[in-house]
Amino acid sequence: MPPVPETDASSRCAGDGETRVPSGVWLVGMDDDLLDLLAVTMSHARIAATRFHLAEAEARLATDQPRLAIVDVGSPVGPHVRLVRVLRRREVPLVVVTSRDGEVEGLAKPFSPTGFLGVIEQILTG
Repeated sequence: MPPVPETDASSRCAGDGETRVPSGVWLVGMDDDLLDLLAVTMSHARIAATRFHLAEAEARLATDQPRLAIVDVGSPVGPHVRLVRVLRRREVPLVVVTSRDGEVEGLAKPFSPTGFLGVIEQILTG
């Protein structure tokens, strides 16, 4: 299965190459292990996603807006939280992933891939 691209803004989906959900799902600030887990989970559901480093996502917001952003903030303060605030102001559907349960509203690690997929499918089809 091809990995979600590191900096390429094209849409990718593992499997038969057919993407059922249009591109526009952004994965921001993911470490490689989490990215691999989410990429496999999303590819099984044929959901295309693009990986962005924080600076790339911020730059891309000048010309584009995601259909859904999944942001790993890691902690309740810091640069990723700033991006979350911008996305919320723009009313972008958002899933925040954090390693600190209860400190940031969002999905705390570790989490169930099935539960994660249910959340993003609900957002994308809702």
